[in-house]
Amino acid sequence: MDSTFLLIGGSAVVIAFYVAWSIGANDVANSMGTSVGSGAISLRQAILIAGIFEFTGAVLIGIHVTKTIQNGIIDSVLFSADPNIYVYGMLGYNCSSFCSNSSSNFYNTKRIVLDLLLFIFIY
Repeated sequence: MDSTFLLIGGSAVVIAFYVAWSIGANDVANSMGTSVGSGAISLRQAILIAGIFEFTGAVLIGIHVTKTIQNGIIDSVLFSADPNIYVYGMLGYNCSSFCSNSSSNFYNTKRIVLDLLLFIFIY
């Protein structure tokens, strides 16, 4: 197997995992912050509730999100002539999402969609 392919694939998996983790952490902080802050539930309860619902949401709905990103926003048929452009573009999108999530959690979900739209606009 080509070492370039392994490097790109491995990088994409690691970066995508971090991006998914940071989006989930931001969502949990937004939804549970007020409940814990007001004393309605404890931090331990918030972590348990969030873990159950984040995992359930990822398992039940995650494939639909993936399909939307893959074909709902960008039509992958546009890249049938040179699929490498699509691979490098999506890797760049993951890197951009990684940077925007690492720098700030403010409006990070909107930034991710913007990163994807910028990739298709540049292409």
